[in-house]
Amino acid sequence: MSHSERGRFLSGLTEEDLAAMRQAAKAHVYPDGSPICRQGMPGDGVFLIEQGTVRICFEPVAEDLHELYRLGPGELFGEMAVLDNLPRSATVLAEGEVKAIFIPRAELMRLFEEHPRIAVGVLRQIANRFRDFSRQHVEQILRAERLALVGRFTGSIVHDIRAPLQTIELAAELSTDPEAGPEMRAAWRDRIVRQAHRVDGLITELLEFSRGEDARVDLKPLHYAEFILRLVDEAKAAFLERKVEIVIENRPPQTFLAGDADRLERVFQNLFTNSRDAMPAGGTIKLRFRLTATELITEVEDTGPGIPEDVVNSIFQPFVTHGKIAGTGLGLSICRRIVEAHGGRIATRREDGRGAIFVVSLPVHH
Repeated sequence: MSHSERGRFLSGLTEEDLAAMRQAAKAHVYPDGSPICRQGMPGDGVFLIEQGTVRICFEPVAEDLHELYRLGPGELFGEMAVLDNLPRSATVLAEGEVKAIFIPRAELMRLFEEHPRIAVGVLRQIANRFRDFSRQHVEQILRAERLALVGRFTGSIVHDIRAPLQTIELAAELSTDPEAGPEMRAAWRDRIVRQAHRVDGLITELLEFSRGEDARVDLKPLHYAEFILRLVDEAKAAFLERKVEIVIENRPPQTFLAGDADRLERVFQNLFTNSRDAMPAGGTIKLRFRLTATELITEVEDTGPGIPEDVVNSIFQPFVTHGKIAGTGLGLSICRRIVEAHGGRIATRREDGRGAIFVVSLPVHH
């Protein structure tokens, strides 16, 4: 690959990674003004610009193309359609002669698995793209209510994927450390896969929410005690430096649920993170469990200031937030959609002298 290909997407890749990319890639030349891909076409791969400039355009119904931004050598486009496996959301036109490298979706997924640094590069570019898009088009976004919501979704995505992206980057470095043993490298590779699934889940949830779709869940037998104890262990390690302790007041029931582990993980991660953010000086998160004949009830309580009375009845509505500088007010609304898709309920209650209390009720299947 040429020097121009070593943009932000490929920065830090080894020659082995570049060789894998060369093997999967297919080079194409596009004349001036020709469409490289069109809005509505299948998201069957990504493009990496080797030479020239492309225009990313939106095609409104019965209107001229609306240019969103331009990209040059070393830039990647088409990645969102590949991640959510949906039709392309924009048309891309060549400006002058353009040389671009096409990487099919299946090959890209294989490269992600075998070469984690490539996945890190793609995720980093997605975050940068959202940040640049917000900055460059903020005035235009605010002109219409629909586009204003896009800006808020953008901020939520950037905020939410930052933590798993940092974990993936660290794990990618450690998984290729020649001094680490095979078991340690395998553990870090497993963490990369889990965090990549987490990012994919975050994007899927926000896209479903923005389109007004019901949350899609893949219900499978889920051993609840093993599931919740794993989440608690991961959160304990992550919250240690913030002086936040997680205490399990009684053992979780050894029972099965029909659940989507990835989606339910998002629910409890959100509740844990909200509690942590409500206690900047440190504190305790308490978990309690109760099993009835029909449902498993989990209570998450923190020692923070609690939920203000003026928002307690609207806390699960979109864009309702309190006490969080970076919050967008989407997290709890998405949590409710996920829990309800499982046939369950999520609620909160306010008691004087206590912190925030959230109650998640999920149906059990004996």
